Amino acid sequence: MKRLASIISISDVAAIGTWLVVFSISLFWLNSTDRPQQMNQPAIIASFLLYIFCFIAITRKRVQPLSIRMISFFLTLMLMSAFLLLILLPISFLPILTIIWCSLLPHFFSMVRSTVIMTVVLTAWFLTHKFHWQTDVFFSAILYSTFHFFALMMTYHVRIAEQATEETKRLNRELLSTRELLQEASRHNERTRIARDLHDLLGHHLTALLINLQVASRLSTGDAKQRVEQCHSLAKLLLSDVREAVSTLRQEQPFDLNKMIDLLSENLPDLSIDYTIDEAVNHAQLEQLTTLLFCIQEGITNCVKHANATKLSIKLSSDQEYYHLIVSNPSPTKTAFIVGNGLEGMKERATLLGGNMSAVFEKGIFRVKVSLPITFTSNQNRLDTELELANNNATNL
Repeated sequence: MKRLASIISISDVAAIGTWLVVFSISLFWLNSTDRPQQMNQPAIIASFLLYIFCFIAITRKRVQPLSIRMISFFLTLMLMSAFLLLILLPISFLPILTIIWCSLLPHFFSMVRSTVIMTVVLTAWFLTHKFHWQTDVFFSAILYSTFHFFALMMTYHVRIAEQATEETKRLNRELLSTRELLQEASRHNERTRIARDLHDLLGHHLTALLINLQVASRLSTGDAKQRVEQCHSLAKLLLSDVREAVSTLRQEQPFDLNKMIDLLSENLPDLSIDYTIDEAVNHAQLEQLTTLLFCIQEGITNCVKHANATKLSIKLSSDQEYYHLIVSNPSPTKTAFIVGNGLEGMKERATLLGGNMSAVFEKGIFRVKVSLPITFTSNQNRLDTELELANNNATNL
């Protein structure tokens, strides 16, 4: 049901229902009495069927995206069938067909262009009706023009609301994914802090205790000396356990990029994502993972937006020097590629970490490539290095 709802919207059902009512009433009017237009009945039926065929072809973009050239072709054919019905039938409610047609315009054109197109079409429509059927259409033109403008505005605002909803969902997915990354980073930082506290506090005091026990062992004799030496051995064992605990806490814990990508791909029923992740990439540093995750987010957005992709491929790999990210749509499309602020942001982030980014659109394939050097000194790395040096100094004692 969800898949069907993503293919056929309520507005599509309403438009098809309205067309069916107009079609049925027109046929009833045509066959109710002997009319000269009855001899044109095959052409009339064909025009109605062509009209709805074009409408379905345009609105099925949710299943298979159409190029703007094909959309313009079907819109023109749909309008021509409506004008043909205007010439064949002297029915005053036929402008309902152009209302449905105008409601499609904001999905593909700007509001200004849609308004201009609608005005030209309405002018041509009512002039044709006036001179072909020799009737006064002044009041009908004013009335139906308001209906057309209302339909245009409603569709425009619905389109804006849909875009806002999609943007909200996208930001929510990115927020969940980023939150997961920050939680992992927070746990890593907390382990590092605990390890540092254990080393700086317990390690320092145990080292001082060992020194004092060693001095006491030299100053004592007999049974007391034996007891002091036992305490010295226990203190050394305890210091060794503390060092092992510190090393365990400081041990690098891999991030889970699979989970983060799953969060990014949630609530995208029209997009199938296939991804492969090299395990070594999960051990990258926080700054690198943040940049890679941002690039994946933007790659998904741009493949859907610019290439109208229904399938997406994400590949994260590594070699001895670089982490590599490739985001692409495996199925060719005819949609033009436009470089936006998101791609520029990806390039800037990669450059800050000493890497590079490229985005290409060739033979219908949109592909984003990002490379980040594995060797990168971050603030966290500097803290870990200091902790390592402090731990080595305690070991030497």
